[in-house]
Amino acid sequence: MSHTYKKHNKTETSKQVEPSIKEEPIQVEKTLEPTISEDSLEKKETKPVKEMNAEIASVTVDLAKKNPPKDPPKETTSVMVPIAIVIAGLLVAGSILYTGSRASAVPKDATYQSVASQLKKGSISEEVGLDKKKFNACLESGKYTAPIKEISDAGIAAGITGTPYSIIITSSGKKFVINGAQPFNNVKAMIESALKGETKDATEVNIPPVTANDRITGNIDAPIKIVDYSDTECPFCKRFHQTMLDIMKEYGASGKVAWVYRHFPLDGLHQKARYEAEAAECAFEQGGNTKFWEYLDLMFKVTPSNDGLDVEFL
Repeated sequence: MSHTYKKHNKTETSKQVEPSIKEEPIQVEKTLEPTISEDSLEKKETKPVKEMNAEIASVTVDLAKKNPPKDPPKETTSVMVPIAIVIAGLLVAGSILYTGSRASAVPKDATYQSVASQLKKGSISEEVGLDKKKFNACLESGKYTAPIKEISDAGIAAGITGTPYSIIITSSGKKFVINGAQPFNNVKAMIESALKGETKDATEVNIPPVTANDRITGNIDAPIKIVDYSDTECPFCKRFHQTMLDIMKEYGASGKVAWVYRHFPLDGLHQKARYEAEAAECAFEQGGNTKFWEYLDLMFKVTPSNDGLDVEFL
């Protein structure tokens, strides 16, 4: 299974600009021949041939000195380069030299920069203290692809079709569905009602029972367990995750509520969610529930949602 995400850029074809060649006409020097008059031909005393040739050569040399031949024309290429292109090229080159990498010279968008500013160590895994090399090896192995599919398939079999989908389970086994990203006060009211033993809103949801193999924060023997089926790239899940963090501040310390997280990536909407779920499991592999929740909390905090989290930040 490949987890490589590539951006496909449309190739633009540039028209080649032919350089303009300026040609200068070659000027040919005329050779001046000495003029011989008829009178001289009629004269019986004709100059010797050698003497005449010497005079002709002398005249030619004098003319050459007075009118030296011009250099042959050179091809001149006129190329107009906009100053902006030159400046941009210098800036890019400087950036490459400064960072040592061409990739880092490519400008990133505001979303990327926002996430980067929240991760001082460069990635979520490093931020929570994981061994980056082991983490990457785990993630690229794909070893958690099948277990996550098993969790989500069980949710589908139970009738779950969207996220967030959460169920309150009481110690007596009664179940209460939390529909969508309910605000803190609504969830708190449902918890209080369940703690009092009220059952009027109870419903039947056939989800797998909570076990020690689940990802749990809080007291596993708490009278209230909230099973949360979620997708890390779902914006409503991001909102509800913060609600659950507030719920655990209210009830977690007293041991009244335990929070159970189950992966439910919506592949049709969020192509990165399943890969991120595997990343969270790789965090669990290194540090158990503690590192799993640290990793998950930070991922929900920094992700812009809707596949906006660059996988290099994992």
